[in-house]
Order: sequence, then structure tokens, then C-alpha cells
Amino acid sequence: MRVRIDATGGQEEIMEALGSGGQRAADVAKEVLGQIADSIVALGKANAPVEPGDGGQMRDSIRKLRAVSTKTVVSQAIVVGGAPLSGFLEETHHAYNIYAVLQEYDVGKDAPFEHTTGEAHFLETPTFALAPTIPDRVISAFDEANILGGA
Repeated sequence: MRVRIDATGGQEEIMEALGSGGQRAADVAKEVLGQIADSIVALGKANAPVEPGDGGQMRDSIRKLRAVSTKTVVSQAIVVGGAPLSGFLEETHHAYNIYAVLQEYDVGKDAPFEHTTGEAHFLETPTFALAPTIPDRVISAFDEANILGGA
């Protein structure tokens, strides 16, 4: 399962700064998104479901990937699952990405995926809570780095 946050959001000021500020602007935006992703990962791990007997492998697999950029978009992905879950999930006969999605949306309640701790929407909730802060934080960081206005 993957969550992606972008530094665009239709904000013309951000897109203009990314377009005219080059790699420096992209690096500043990546740093901001990385900080936000760190917060989402921490909150996600604190609220991730832990199924009886799974030892917390899914929770421990929550991580951010390296931020990427194009001329006007900077993206930061947060991933749950992957290779850290492969051994555990062999018994369930499900792919690791399906397991994380079932836990995120609580589809597996009272099924082989029932969990005794944590909650559904363990990534969605912190992502939606922090997403509205992205434009202001990116613009503020651009301003501090003297990137706004093509400087």
C-alpha cells in the first residue's frame, strides 16, 4: 500500500517556484515533504493494527521512500508492506499489499486479519490531518530560502 503526498495542490505559487527555482526549489520542497512524511510514519506506526501472532511486521514496515521531483511536482511516498511481510503472509496466501489495504480499511475484521490493537485508517487519518499544512509549509520554506519570486 502506498500513500503519496505532493507539493502542488493547485497552488500556483508553489508550481511557479518549482518551475523557476530549479533543483534548489525541488530540494527545499523535498525536505518539507520528508518532514511531513516522518510525522505521518510515526503516527501511522503508533496507530497501526497488530494482528495476534504477527509480531508487528506490518507496523514495522511503514516507511517513507526517497522523494522525487519533476519540473513542477515534488512527491513523497509512504509505503506499508513489501518484503518485510513476505514470510508472515505466506500462511495467509495473500500478497503483502492486499494485507496492508485490508488492515487500513478494516475489511478483514473478524477474518484472518482481525487485530486487537491499533485502528483502521492508520495512514489515512494522519495524512488527511497534515495534508492541508503542505502548501503553507512549502511556501514558508521557499520564502526562508529566498526562492519565491524567482530569487
